[in-house]
Amino acid sequence: MGNLRNNSLQKLPDGFHSDGDNLFLRVKGNSRSWVYRYRLKGKTFELGLGPLRFIDLNTARRKATELSLARMNGALPNELRKITNPTHTLDRVTVADIMDDALAWWATLKGTKASSIRVYRTRLSYPELSSLEFNICSAEDIAKAVLKAKGNSQATILITALRICQKYGIHKGLLANRDILSQAVLEPYMPKDTHKAKHRAYVPWEELPALYAKLSKETSLASKALRFTILQVLRVKETLNLRSEDVDREKLIAVAKDTKVQDRFEFPLTPVSLGLISTRDYPFSITSKPVLAFLRRYAPDATVHGFRSSFSMWCADNRKDPEIREMCLQHVVNNKVASAYQRSDLMEHRRQLLQEWADYVTSASDPQDTRGSAS
Repeated sequence: MGNLRNNSLQKLPDGFHSDGDNLFLRVKGNSRSWVYRYRLKGKTFELGLGPLRFIDLNTARRKATELSLARMNGALPNELRKITNPTHTLDRVTVADIMDDALAWWATLKGTKASSIRVYRTRLSYPELSSLEFNICSAEDIAKAVLKAKGNSQATILITALRICQKYGIHKGLLANRDILSQAVLEPYMPKDTHKAKHRAYVPWEELPALYAKLSKETSLASKALRFTILQVLRVKETLNLRSEDVDREKLIAVAKDTKVQDRFEFPLTPVSLGLISTRDYPFSITSKPVLAFLRRYAPDATVHGFRSSFSMWCADNRKDPEIREMCLQHVVNNKVASAYQRSDLMEHRRQLLQEWADYVTSASDPQDTRGSAS
């Protein structure tokens, strides 16, 4: 905005534009909002004045002046917040107004994966949800919007995203603290969830060497991707997203990015697995469908994900270390207290276990077939 006066308190965070006198326009994605920012006893405080779509420049400047006068008269931050949030502005705050700031705040606060934040943003952008006005809508309104937007099958993720926005709004003083998103309040308006968790179909570990020998007879990309996934006990998406730059061939280490549970998962490679990785940018440049179709030619009832269960049961039945097993599977094995002390990635222990697994899985295969190809 050309007529903004520059007078920042200190080096500004990205997206903040000073109008002078502690008033800032914060720009983040498609969001534009006014912020009153000041320091007190070495701490920086930010008070939201409202979205640009509702609060024009003159109104924002008037509010900033009122806050500055209140500070001169000794008002504390919690008292200043009351000045920024008269009832008539609170009623007009929608999900769309705060979702970008809310998700950025949540990602910083909780360390949520970037991919999860993208999912939340996509879901909140559905018109039925983005137009919800937090301070005047009811639990029934929210339930209807959730069901209309995506149905009961994804209600949990939609409600989680809405709760993030609500928590941020309350934290910033933009929203009244209303109990409209708790499970107990929403339950009467949501249909009964008939979804039941199902175990993924798997191949018993005793039968896996014979199956792997059959899979190894073919050298197609689907065969190599499936065998790599089995040997490294990965999720198929992690195999297919792997890039050559993520593979250290000398150290026999690879990195899966943006996995289900973390942004970066470093894992040891077995020599036979390395032989399956080509030097192309994306070694396995196919989708999951051909991989599953290839598997079903040899094991019609099995799923690719089920091989993780095969590995887990092989470890249990052969008395392998449970902690090493779970780390190979990217499962959280410790509580928060234990995790504060156990920070090792146990790379070499995982390497040994995965090598034993690879030796077992390939035990019925022709050595010529297990070499793969690095072309």
